[in-house]
Amino acid sequence: MTVNEQIYNELINPFFSKEPKYVGTEIETILFSPSGKTNNKEAADEIFKKLIQMKNFHVEIMGEDGYIVRITNGIDAISCDYSYQLLEFSLGKDTSILNIEERFKEYCTFMKTEFEKLGFIFTGMATNHFRLPFEDDEQYTHDPFYSQVRKYVLECSSYKDPSYYYTLMASAQSHIDVHGEDVINVYNLFNRLDFVRALLFSNSLPNTDIKQNYVVYPENLICARDIIWDNQALPNVGVVEKDFSSIDELIEHISKQYIFVDASSGAPVLITPEKVSDYLLKGNNLATYRSFEHVVINQYHVIEVRSDCTQPLCDAFAPLAFNLGAAYNWKPIYDCLTEFYENSRLPQNNAELRRMAITQKISIKDVNIKKLLSDIVKLSEEGLKNRGLGEEKYLDCLYERIEKGVNPAIHILNELGKGVTIDKLAEEYSRI
Repeated sequence: MTVNEQIYNELINPFFSKEPKYVGTEIETILFSPSGKTNNKEAADEIFKKLIQMKNFHVEIMGEDGYIVRITNGIDAISCDYSYQLLEFSLGKDTSILNIEERFKEYCTFMKTEFEKLGFIFTGMATNHFRLPFEDDEQYTHDPFYSQVRKYVLECSSYKDPSYYYTLMASAQSHIDVHGEDVINVYNLFNRLDFVRALLFSNSLPNTDIKQNYVVYPENLICARDIIWDNQALPNVGVVEKDFSSIDELIEHISKQYIFVDASSGAPVLITPEKVSDYLLKGNNLATYRSFEHVVINQYHVIEVRSDCTQPLCDAFAPLAFNLGAAYNWKPIYDCLTEFYENSRLPQNNAELRRMAITQKISIKDVNIKKLLSDIVKLSEEGLKNRGLGEEKYLDCLYERIEKGVNPAIHILNELGKGVTIDKLAEEYSRI
């Protein structure tokens, strides 16, 4: 069996043996104390224990320091990934977004009350404006995989600061089931839509309190997550610039990516980054393969959209709904984008368009862009309506954003200009 055949068997072939009826999401939030408390670790551990006692969860990952990292109820998981300043909801697959939202709201309502008793809130901002110092390793989680990621950053990053990257950003990741015949088409579409999603979902302003010697932010930036990812030294990041013409071409792309953690002997161990093709030739599998690109084929055999910022919690499911509707109506949306490219002078390069969108060189206020966004959201809505489950309601906020010419990041900028504090905006974005 060749390397490319192994990649096909492990990542692609399972798409052909299932009905594409499920959807899932991971929603990261920023956990902080408005009064300046710094005991995030103790607060999170206490709330995890209450969820175990009262909501039928159990420990899935216990940190080497004795603090809980991840709990699960067999369907969903709640964790602090990498840092106790990031609280993540990994919401298991379901046939309907409405069912997922119902569970999410149940967890959030309970946890919001309990965290507030301890002086903490978690908010739907995609930048951590409340980053704590990391003396004595106190804010890190001590689970096997993220310990290796931290070690990698220490050894391979020119900045030697493992606290900088993953404590600063939060995303809403969409997991979309598609049938095998549609994999390459939906994968290409999601990469094409990357600049559209930046215009609709950007919510990651630069944290101006962070030392600028780490990353030089471009002017007018509304999605700092992109810049941070591009500078944090891990492999397999960024936007795929052009369409792939076939599954074979996509597999060839994956074969040239890198693996940097190996678990063939048991516990995850950091290794010198090795091309996927070379790693597989040694008799290994893709168990520890991780791509951090904006759109990926993951080990759950779904197409995962990773580049969308976490949204204000009241609109938490807008990215998932938009991406799901697009997958169910991919051809008209693809054609809409093709027509747009032909009639505009913008580059037909996904990475360049994304960069222009996050630096506001493409503006949500532009008349032609507003029309494009409105047309695409309507087509995504058609895809959701075809599912017949009422999920199109999650797109209502996008029409409002297009009409007003704002997204969550621009809203923050506007409010800060009026004298509203970042703490007040964090509270606003924490409302469920």
